[in-house]
Amino acid sequence: MIQLLLINSLIIWGVYASMQEGFIFEKIGNWIRGNHYPGFKDNLPSWIKKPLATCPICMSSAYGTSVFWFAYFAGLTNFDFIIFVYICYIFALAGLNYLILMFMPEGISNKKEYLRVELNEAESYMNNIGSELNNYAKQGWKINHILKSDEKELEYGNCHHITYILERDKDV
Repeated sequence: MIQLLLINSLIIWGVYASMQEGFIFEKIGNWIRGNHYPGFKDNLPSWIKKPLATCPICMSSAYGTSVFWFAYFAGLTNFDFIIFVYICYIFALAGLNYLILMFMPEGISNKKEYLRVELNEAESYMNNIGSELNNYAKQGWKINHILKSDEKELEYGNCHHITYILERDKDV
């Protein structure tokens, strides 16, 4: 049972990590989180996105259920009071993931805040609004993503409308 808990916890953390920034399923994670970045559409309610991909403790319910019943029906486990054992298993898995989260270095867990900044390229050259990004940098913000670059027609010509997503640690 302990081996199954450890394997299940590793599966949960693997899924969680693979949906973070810079990993293979980053775009799927962004879609599931929805409002993770300002301006993104909230695609799923929190009661679905937390056990699916955004909360390793909450993910114990969905992924724990799948792994537990797979192991049971595959004959890898054999218990008499299966429902009682199943409930204990889910709570033990959530507790294990909680302990891992509590002892995890801060850089690994998602403790960031995000800010949406919209600038027009022509304005940044004409009015030196680009220095606005430098002001944000002094406050600990850095560019995380550029969401869109749409060409718009202004009274003094065409320019690109750019939306920046800035990030920083929450304790700044």
